[in-house]
Amino acid sequence: MKSTKKPKQTKTNPVKHRPAIFASVGVGLTLFDYITYILLTTFVLANLSNSHSIAVAISGTLATIAAYIAHRHITWRDRHITRLTIVKFLIVNIFAVLILRPFSAILFAEFTPLYQFAYNISSALSLPFTHEFIISTGIFGFATLTMLVFHYFAYSHFVFPKSSEKPKR
Repeated sequence: MKSTKKPKQTKTNPVKHRPAIFASVGVGLTLFDYITYILLTTFVLANLSNSHSIAVAISGTLATIAAYIAHRHITWRDRHITRLTIVKFLIVNIFAVLILRPFSAILFAEFTPLYQFAYNISSALSLPFTHEFIISTGIFGFATLTMLVFHYFAYSHFVFPKSSEKPKR
């Protein structure tokens, strides 16, 4: 005779919800990154000609430290972590912060018609955004989206790969 008891509830399956978990953790990290970027471009690096590229590199480095901790303990907590994990994480993020992200900022700085269009709409609506703020936000936003896609696949397949071993707790 079959039992009518319901199976015991277990923790939420991290694999099933991993993209949502990654996105949620990423929102907090992105806010930290963005605030740092704006402070750098507005106050610290405002007079430098390449301030956007330098600011995304610095803010990205700080966000990377927080990202390792958050993703190791939240997003990929079910994966086996070794000493090689931190090395792979650093390789992926050094590439992203020093090459891919500044390149993205330079590329997306060229979207001037889009930023001008956004500024015109902002001005028509009497919003308090300066042209420079819209450019900075646009560059940051597009670079962030590029990094989101890159990091998810790099972390999932290279940094925190699936393992046949049980994760350490």
